[in-house]
Amino acid sequence: DIIDELLVLGARAGRKADLARLIERWDARLVRHAAHMLGDADAGADAAQDAWLKIVRRIGTLRDPSRFGPWAVRITTNVCRDARRRGKRAKASSSGCGPSWAGCRASSGRC
Repeated sequence: DIIDELLVLGARAGRKADLARLIERWDARLVRHAAHMLGDADAGADAAQDAWLKIVRRIGTLRDPSRFGPWAVRITTNVCRDARRRGKRAKASSSGCGPSWAGCRASSGRC
């Protein structure tokens, strides 16, 4: 999209208004995408916020500014995958399904 391309170029040049406009244009889509992936609206909003932090930090690495949309969606997808992995690990550790050595007591030398 030519508008996104121009906004990306402006954001790279330090124009905060262009970055704000990119966020306005894409935030709802990224939140919906994340909520769909995670199955929860609140988790989706949190993941989209995390994705925006990465997007803003990495906007200078985007090779083709006209591909901002797919790039932003990919970052959001990766953030959601990471969140799901963290969620599975948290569930496993809280249910006692961690690694067999998790109950090892170093002081006793028994595992």
